[in-house]
Amino acid sequence: MKRLPILLAVAVLLSSPLAMAKTVNAVASFSILSDIVKQVGGEHVKVSTLVRPGGDLHSFEPSPQDSKLLSQADVVFVSGLGLEGWLDRLVSASGYQGRVIIASQGTDTRQMEENGKKMTDPHAWNSMKNGVQYATNVMNALIAADPQDANYFRQRGTEYIQQLQKLDLWAKTQFAAVPPEK
Repeated sequence: MKRLPILLAVAVLLSSPLAMAKTVNAVASFSILSDIVKQVGGEHVKVSTLVRPGGDLHSFEPSPQDSKLLSQADVVFVSGLGLEGWLDRLVSASGYQGRVIIASQGTDTRQMEENGKKMTDPHAWNSMKNGVQYATNVMNALIAADPQDANYFRQRGTEYIQQLQKLDLWAKTQFAAVPPEK
């Protein structure tokens, strides 16, 4: 009979939100996207980056270690727009069955010309407006991956988006002060 209160206390502790807290294991295709995931995910997300700073997304060759990272991920973040041409092979080789989140979904893209061909510029994050969309997509994906921490992700995502918007306003103000002839 003395064990019943102890067992009940252990059961309550194990079912508490603290005991059930989850760390989302995320993989991001490149460092800028990884930073966005870290900004929104905070301490509730562990982020691994495939193409590290100084690496080239266009010529990246995934390694067996990258395949292992994907196989252990809860969610994978990519920019999309054809930037990660190696992604389908990596997903297939890793056996990854989770969600691949395309952070550029819903962004305004620009056209560019390369080798005489018109194509979509895959570097959509360079626009602050698109950066906000990336952050929103990351936030929504983290909420879907870990609904228990939805409020945490929503708060951090909103704060990060507000920082981006303030930075955008500052930059526009600075550029507006430059004389047109410059």
